[in-house]
Amino acid sequence: MKRLKKIQNNIVLENLSDHRKFFLKNGYLHLKNFLPKKELINIKKKCINFKKKTKIKKDLIFDLHRNIISVYNTINNNSIKLVAKELFKTKKLSGIQTAFFSTPKKGYGFPPHQDDFFLKSGFNNTMNIWIPLIKIGPRNGTLYFYMNSHKNGVNKKLNFLALNSSNAKSIKELKKYKTKKMICNIGDVVFINNHIFHKGGHNSSSSKRYILSFTYLKDKKKFYAGKTANRKKIKLD
Repeated sequence: MKRLKKIQNNIVLENLSDHRKFFLKNGYLHLKNFLPKKELINIKKKCINFKKKTKIKKDLIFDLHRNIISVYNTINNNSIKLVAKELFKTKKLSGIQTAFFSTPKKGYGFPPHQDDFFLKSGFNNTMNIWIPLIKIGPRNGTLYFYMNSHKNGVNKKLNFLALNSSNAKSIKELKKYKTKKMICNIGDVVFINNHIFHKGGHNSSSSKRYILSFTYLKDKKKFYAGKTANRKKIKLD
């Protein structure tokens, strides 16, 4: 199994230029079966146990890489970094923030938004990495992309409108974009362009939805830390 995983990773890494073309054209890149399932299941267990031990009630916990070494090892994963460097066209990168989502059953998702609306780093200078820790589909709140929306810059007005709307489907400016839903298994990794509008769907299943995500920053680029988020650089090898 490990040998098969290594072969699959080598195939992915041999096609980096094609992946970059796809990423720039579509605003995302979905690599299937890219990480070992056992490692991700272990990360999920450690994050859940940390949440229970510390009695944190929030469904979203930031910066668990400070407490759980396997979370840090994931953002520092050489294969993920190699892909990100090619998508950025940079030799170096840093992390900014890690996040563990445990969306409750029947829980709401996250409204449509562009990541750079928050980070203010400039086109393709930051990138969100989205890693499902369980099988993800439409019922338990998958990721949706608004195709081609990354080609029009950051729309502040539309971000404000979508983030404060109780019914994003009714927003006229978003209706012009076709949506693409991600069907993901444990082991998949999704690379997200910082200008594409995307959202997390509602979890209409009877189980929690677990996701690990983090952000990469292109070398020598700046970002907005945020008054409440207080984002900080994460040093990577």
